[in-house]
Amino acid sequence: MLAVARALLRTDARVAATRERVGALDEIELFAPLTNVLRERIATQIHREEVGAGGVVTYQGEDGDSFYIVESGTLDVCVDGRHVRSLAAGDFFGELALLRDTTRSATVRATSDCRLWVLPRRAFLTVLTGFDPTGQTIDAASTERQANMPATANGRDAALASAPLLAALPAETIRDLAASATTEGYDTATVVFGENDPARDAYFIVDGRVDFDRAGERIRALGPGRIFGEVAVLRPGATRAATATAAPGTVLWRLPGEQLRAAVSQS
Repeated sequence: MLAVARALLRTDARVAATRERVGALDEIELFAPLTNVLRERIATQIHREEVGAGGVVTYQGEDGDSFYIVESGTLDVCVDGRHVRSLAAGDFFGELALLRDTTRSATVRATSDCRLWVLPRRAFLTVLTGFDPTGQTIDAASTERQANMPATANGRDAALASAPLLAALPAETIRDLAASATTEGYDTATVVFGENDPARDAYFIVDGRVDFDRAGERIRALGPGRIFGEVAVLRPGATRAATATAAPGTVLWRLPGEQLRAAVSQS
């Protein structure tokens, strides 16, 4: 009997939670046209996420598996370190990567404490295909955003080509190097590499700041659009001359040393 009672309590709790989410969905303009049946189905899959001011929700270049609706708070959208728009209650984001099956086209960072509704990919596609008015709203917004997105959002090529080290390289070489790059994001201050570490890869700063210390003393700081770590990478057997620390919210592209050496050898 006790086990049955506990099971009933858990069921009641789930039902209550679903009803709460249905009520919340009623307040979101994007979901207003949904039928009650579809809204209840979405309510079983959506969840709320809280992000503190300064927290990063998505990083440009990472894989995307969720769609976000802003319940409260404000966020900034940045592409290659440049601010392109701001978001507030009722706005949504994250659809581009899901619709086009690509990586995230922008970094989204909270500028105040935020509450977000998060919809997994499968549930998002259910909304998109299950009810035309809502699907059309999302598709229209994503088409407009894609059209207004800076060109560098369509790939890493132009951003890398702007770096002095790579500016003279052929477009095809830049494209190959960009394809080999991987995105790394840091929510907290993180050491990228330490002084005297072996030099394997170089890095391009997409957003944020990287500080450099030698023997415990700050020697410089670099921001978006700069490459670092390349000097040691281009000298076989060299080690790191300083410790590099990424500030909170920094986004980097890791450039594999082997590919970078091959690219630069063509200049």
